[in-house]
Amino acid sequence: MNRTDFPILKETVHKRQLVYLDNAATSQKPQSVIDAIAEAYTHWNSNIHRGVHHLSQIATSHHEAARQAVADFIGAKSSDEISSPKARPTVSTRWRSPLEKLLSKRATRSS
Repeated sequence: MNRTDFPILKETVHKRQLVYLDNAATSQKPQSVIDAIAEAYTHWNSNIHRGVHHLSQIATSHHEAARQAVADFIGAKSSDEISSPKARPTVSTRWRSPLEKLLSKRATRSS
């Protein structure tokens, strides 16, 4: 994957090729992801694991296939939980303490 896979990076800003470094706020999407999202919204947008109707069944099937692909990629068992419903708070909580210690040490050194 490289810049050419990301349509937005073909844009120009102030007569220069766009460089986007604010990934903490929003990550730019490659064309393959944009296409997959458009397909989902166009053909099978529905709640997963909640309905017995056709669209819900298709959406659930795609969701489970994606979960299995991620599990295979990271070497997890299919029974392992590989997602967090609140990823940002989970990551923030996990890194808050070590980050506070690091910042505290730096503040102490600069005083």
